[in-house]
Amino acid sequence: MIRKATIICLIIISSFLPALAQNNWDIGWPYMPSRDTNHTHIIRQYTIDSSGRRKLIQTTEYDRYGYQTGPNIHLTYNNKGQLVRRVELISISSTKNPLPHQDTLEICDINYNSLGHPETIYWVYYSNYGTNITKNFVYHKLEQNIKDSLCQKLRYRTTNISTEDTFTYTATAVYRCFDNQGRLIQYGNDVISAEDTYFRISYTYDNAGRITTREGTYWEYTDSLTYHYDNGKLTSITGKGYDLGSELDIKIDCYPDGRYKEEWRRYREWQEEDEDYTKMYNEHILYDTHGEVIRFEVGSNTLFEFEREYWE
Repeated sequence: MIRKATIICLIIISSFLPALAQNNWDIGWPYMPSRDTNHTHIIRQYTIDSSGRRKLIQTTEYDRYGYQTGPNIHLTYNNKGQLVRRVELISISSTKNPLPHQDTLEICDINYNSLGHPETIYWVYYSNYGTNITKNFVYHKLEQNIKDSLCQKLRYRTTNISTEDTFTYTATAVYRCFDNQGRLIQYGNDVISAEDTYFRISYTYDNAGRITTREGTYWEYTDSLTYHYDNGKLTSITGKGYDLGSELDIKIDCYPDGRYKEEWRRYREWQEEDEDYTKMYNEHILYDTHGEVIRFEVGSNTLFEFEREYWE
């Protein structure tokens, strides 16, 4: 079976594929989604059984700022449209589950500096499991903003306080570097000790300013992609993705405007104690005209199907 982490990694990879050449010092916070100020939208996720019947398993709503919202999520903005508080209540209970009812409350408060960067980010997690109540904290503090002619780095000190462990580390949350023409050539988190938050992505361009290659590293994953053009139009993206013990061939066909049309990936896995073997999977992902995933298949089995509804 395909590793869940591999699929998640590739979804992350796909989210970075559009052209990112821009001269923008407003880095923002890496854990916040990109904003869509034109529409609000809802995503419905289905599974499909062997008879072709669909079953709705999840519905997710986003506001026009691109942040997840819904009946159990409350968002608060300042007069500049910046998110300053997010509150989410999650209730978990089941008549088939003999364990006690569980409630989880997550509160995130954000303060910004004069440049619009998050100055402090304060997460509080409350978990009520039966009669046992736990409370954990994660605190991010901006310590340094370094900017020269081509690069900017925002350095945060992060403290995790939980019932099991407490530790503090300093890491550059996000940095971006540009060439002398204002094109993005590298960005990421340059502290590997941050473990699963570490990533680094690099781009090269042709004389027309179009992306030609993209190299990415995400903790224990890497990818290498090449962009193909016809008469100036992006037609496809090919490459390979790697994690520990596996490799993927990636091919993405594009619409004339450069958005995704469909994507094929072949997954190979080696490893079973002392025996070497090879497993082959054909992954096929279909996209809508917005470049969003609408169907995800492995071999002849459809795993997921997505519906997206947009409105003004």
